[in-house]
Amino acid sequence: MEKKFIVPATTMLAGIIVWVMLLLVNSPGGNAPWMELLLGITAGGFIYFSAVRCKKAGGPRGGNIFRTILLLAFAVLSYLFIGTASAVVLLIAGIVTSLLIFNGSQQAAV
Repeated sequence: MEKKFIVPATTMLAGIIVWVMLLLVNSPGGNAPWMELLLGITAGGFIYFSAVRCKKAGGPRGGNIFRTILLLAFAVLSYLFIGTASAVVLLIAGIVTSLLIFNGSQQAAV
């Protein structure tokens, strides 16, 4: 892995870890509704930040497609297992991340 892709990779992994924490901490009608919203914003923010940094580093468009699909899958799973608030936040993050797909650089496979 090139040095310039370390920050996008670690922030995406951080977003995945925060989403797993969201699954473990919250259940429908769980402890604190604000915790669901806070962890949803954090997970979506980390993955979106990863997409922006990958685009700045000149990464391929496929990475942002993967991040968009991941965020949309997280939104569906959050809706099914956690609640509506985190699902809406992750859906919005997925839609905004999908806008980066059209602005990303397409690199040829070597």
